[in-house]
Amino acid sequence: MLQDPSGHTLGEKPYFKVNMYDANGDDITCGLYSATAGDGQPGWITQGSLVYKDWTTVFVPLQAYIGQDVTIEFIVGDCSQGGHYGYAYVDVSCLPLEILTGSQVPCGPTTLSAPPGGASYLWSTGETTQTITPPTSGTYSVTITPFSGAGCGVTLDTTVTIGPTSVTANFSNTTACINVPFDFTDLSTEVNTSITTWDWDFDDGGTSTQQNPSHTFTSTGTFNVTLTITSDNGCTDNITVPINVPTCGPTVTLVGDTICIGETGTLTANGSLGTLNYTFDWTGGGITGNTDNGTTEPSVVTQTDNPTTTTTYTVIITDNNGDRDTATADIVVNPLPTVSADTDTAICIGASATVNASGASTYVWDNGLPASAGPHTVTPAATTTYTVTGTDANGCVNTDDVTITVNPLPTITTADE
Repeated sequence: MLQDPSGHTLGEKPYFKVNMYDANGDDITCGLYSATAGDGQPGWITQGSLVYKDWTTVFVPLQAYIGQDVTIEFIVGDCSQGGHYGYAYVDVSCLPLEILTGSQVPCGPTTLSAPPGGASYLWSTGETTQTITPPTSGTYSVTITPFSGAGCGVTLDTTVTIGPTSVTANFSNTTACINVPFDFTDLSTEVNTSITTWDWDFDDGGTSTQQNPSHTFTSTGTFNVTLTITSDNGCTDNITVPINVPTCGPTVTLVGDTICIGETGTLTANGSLGTLNYTFDWTGGGITGNTDNGTTEPSVVTQTDNPTTTTTYTVIITDNNGDRDTATADIVVNPLPTVSADTDTAICIGASATVNASGASTYVWDNGLPASAGPHTVTPAATTTYTVTGTDANGCVNTDDVTITVNPLPTITTADE
């Protein structure tokens, strides 16, 4: 803590100095430090007429002086005119100049920590923090630059073995909205161990111990969902992911129909979610421009049309907030089968004819004939029309008929002798 009086030159102001000497009394240049009130060095804080430096850890590499007595001198001076003070507190310790390795636990990973107090750190991984988490087993080095500059830097290395087993928590989720279930899928991985428990915290008071749970949020906002996993040998990991739960817009589904030409098809729309009330606007075929209203959730509305060819229809649902959703469906139009009942024929009374149908899948005859295509043998006593109704694989129906004309036998007259 140094006062910084105005009207004083730098040489007259309070100061703080560190001197370091080897066993011969020579300067250890990497340990020299000097600061004067108001000299603008980084790390000093100005408050009114005072400048101060918070507790700061610095280190001086002394590996070249092992076995010697080293002298450290701390000097704090008032201003040269005696009216302004300076003072300091110092804590000194001697630590090994080595990389400290974290616990080698079965679940890994571990940490590597360089000695504290460096002005900067540069690891062989490219990281610049004091502590790193090595990704794999191997040899790692760090170059430490102290406060006294790069010329006093030191490089340390160590070999580390990462634990042979590990678990890594991860998950994915479906996108949904308020009052609609979100599905969560566990994507966690394991190495030489087996995950046995899954603990989910959905940040709204809800929890689950299922591996792949579903959860419904009853309010909107962002929820920090946390998955914590544990393996059979005690390895554990967790991950937290923010999940956005928005207000739901409306959703609509549309079910079409399949008809035979000449019939009427029905379209069924089912609207839900969003904010009541709903409006359903239709396009396609003969219902373009039609509108339905929905006042319940869900709302089911229908429209009918009788197209002559397969037609696509669209419905747009709009809720009270103006949010929309769209669905499409077809009315599929199948043609009628071409049913043929053979050609008309003539027979003499007492003779027989055959009738046969084609062009459909199933057949029904009148006049008591069996329900099949035929051929059917008939012996009408008088001219008779036989009608067949054919149904194809799509359920479409058509008819045809065949007339058997019965001619009388000729009358033969003989003259009397």
